[in-house]
Amino acid sequence: MASPTSTSIWFRIVILITLMVVLFYVCRPLYWKISATIHDIRHNNQYGRECTLYKLLFAGA
Repeated sequence: MASPTSTSIWFRIVILITLMVVLFYVCRPLYWKISATIHDIRHNNQYGRECTLYKLLFAGA
């Protein structure tokens, strides 16, 4: 039979691996969602600046 310390070490290793797998599958979609949201915000800000510049340039025409 395994010693208590050996069992404890294996239990910690299994818990650590399980935690890493869970964090990977939970955090990866969140990362992509946040990244896409930031990209959309930057794109919308760029579009807003272009519209403002267009209005300023052609307002007097």
